[in-house]
Amino acid sequence: MFRWIPFLTYAIVTAVTPGPNNIMSMSNGNRKGFKKGVTL
Repeated sequence: MFRWIPFLTYAIVTAVTPGPNNIMSMSNGNRKGFKKGVTL
């Protein structure tokens, strides 16, 4: 059985903290726009 509580806790903490992946995603979205920033 998949454990939702640890997964959701990790997902929320990762989404809120300004780590390098979030900063890179924000930069790509800012430069290319949302649609092009989401796709590789």
